[in-house]
Amino acid sequence: MGGLRVKLFGPAAITASGQPVTLQPLARAVLIRLIVAEGAPVSVYELYRDCWPHAVRAGDSYRSEHQKRVDRMQVQKRVLQIRQAIDPDWSSKSGRKSLISTGTGRVTVYGLSVGREAVDVFQFIDLVSQARRAGPETAVGLLESAAGLWDGPPLLDVADKPWAADLIRRLNGLRRTALHELAHAYRLVGRTHDALDATEGLAARFPGDADVEAQVEALRRQVRAAQGIRTHREEFAVLRTAVVVQTGNLFAQDGANLVVGFSDTFDTDTDRNIVISTESAQGRLLDTLYGGDRARLDKELRAALARVPRVAVESRSPCRSSGPACPGPAPATRNCSP
Repeated sequence: MGGLRVKLFGPAAITASGQPVTLQPLARAVLIRLIVAEGAPVSVYELYRDCWPHAVRAGDSYRSEHQKRVDRMQVQKRVLQIRQAIDPDWSSKSGRKSLISTGTGRVTVYGLSVGREAVDVFQFIDLVSQARRAGPETAVGLLESAAGLWDGPPLLDVADKPWAADLIRRLNGLRRTALHELAHAYRLVGRTHDALDATEGLAARFPGDADVEAQVEALRRQVRAAQGIRTHREEFAVLRTAVVVQTGNLFAQDGANLVVGFSDTFDTDTDRNIVISTESAQGRLLDTLYGGDRARLDKELRAALARVPRVAVESRSPCRSSGPACPGPAPATRNCSP
């Protein structure tokens, strides 16, 4: 019963258990109407009114009982076609639930049970929503995934139906917001070229937006200023991570976190390059960010490590123990005590 996936950006495409599903236009419209309802029940008369061309209000009193029965049969026929296409192993005698539930009473109602992750338009909405609550690095990945889902106008097969108008309007507005936020996230993580591409795309889709045009010009200036900088980017899709190597001054980066490694003893003495080289990243950090003030760096390190439990203690004096773990008067190791 699982494995249903529905693509509603551009022409509708449906797969069930990995196999493509073909539905006639009316049956496809009924399926999309049930999807848009997001699990809420839809009456047989609503389905007829909303999906059949030139349908009059099926519940109006002036329609004869015979005509209402004909309408119900038309809808039931399409629901059966959908069931047979997306859940071919189901039958009323199978003892398990169908993807399409049927509610009986004075008026028959239908509902579709399908996860939001199985429908691209809902997946798009959820990805953009997640990106708004994430940091810039995570937001980039989420918004890129959302943009990749957009494969044409939303709900193209039913774009003329009044019941589809609200969702179409919401998706179009959300796309514009998502592109703005993606361009902004690119800028925050230092991906200026990608930010420019995204902003130029916005300017092309929504001409006349003065703010977007100003952003394009500002980004173009940044790109021209950085022409001498070379960048290599490697994507690791499984880890959802990208590594970027860029030439230039490590301490002059904007929109980046600076990480400099220290030894496990946190030595900071650069005097005569004996312990720490002044040419190392750590030595440059001391000179550039601390103005050579080693005492201030040591103070901040002690404060940052105050609550970190000690793993081991090292000493310059020879070990007092003997044996294979501590072979005589050599520099102390983690097996030794002072």
